Amino acid sequence: MDQKIKIGVSPLSWMNSDIPKLGRHIAPEQCLIDAASIGYEGIELEDPFRKIIDTLPSLLKKYGLSLIGGWHSTFLLENSITKEKENLKRHMDLLDSLGARIVNMAECSRAIHRNEIGLSQKPVMDEEEWKYLCESLDELAFFLQTQEFTSAYHYHVGTVIQNSDEIEKLMDNTSRLGLLFDSGHLRFTGVDPIPLLKKYIHRVRHVHAKNIRPSVLENRLSEDASFFSAILSGVFTVPGDVKESESPPIDFEAICDILLEHHYNGWIVVEAEQDPKKAPPYPNAKLGYETITKFLMREKTHF
Repeated sequence: MDQKIKIGVSPLSWMNSDIPKLGRHIAPEQCLIDAASIGYEGIELEDPFRKIIDTLPSLLKKYGLSLIGGWHSTFLLENSITKEKENLKRHMDLLDSLGARIVNMAECSRAIHRNEIGLSQKPVMDEEEWKYLCESLDELAFFLQTQEFTSAYHYHVGTVIQNSDEIEKLMDNTSRLGLLFDSGHLRFTGVDPIPLLKKYIHRVRHVHAKNIRPSVLENRLSEDASFFSAILSGVFTVPGDVKESESPPIDFEAICDILLEHHYNGWIVVEAEQDPKKAPPYPNAKLGYETITKFLMREKTHF
């Protein structure tokens, strides 16, 4: 491929930051072994890797993997911008020590994605909070930029910014903040991710290729289940792993085409929060890798 799109993977198919009991039996190094064996070029930072943070650089080198970046929770609606910059700087220092330059930010004030509260109770903001949050996130994005880091805002189910209207409002009221495009979180909220990707492709700095099991999603939403419960039920899976009878599927071929057409040159990270006892990590991660690779290789004949 002429473009510099790199394919990485999230550890969330092996272990989980939001639900620590998932994958507790899997050694973090096994995740690196599997990722390298499949052909991935990099991996994202998740909480289980913090247990081996001192040896992580040598392990990444051993298996030929890059550390892509990592999640960072902001609490701008609860803390001062000064405190949030201090928290962010500590995260930047950690990423810098591991050779990573991408910060996946998500505003987590009043978020419900780590507990058993029904998703209908997601937090919302008034207009004053919206104004403050947008201004503050742009300030943090500028701070990252001055230190040669990339900001990528990660909209997330159960947080103040989860659906397309909220994402559009965030993008339209910020200028420096980059966007993390996550196909699965958009589809979770009932939105076809393609139009939003087309609209904000010029702001996309990072991509999570996450799939949905529509029948599981429909069931969980009908019961106003929690995000926690939806993960345990298997709502997420990898690209390529949705039955033809389940619709509408996420069109990863179209997603890859849009990225190629607009000369995206960042990472595509295959991500699926799953229970590894129900969805074996290696074959699932391999399927996701093969699916995305297949669509990216079409570049030479289509563009």
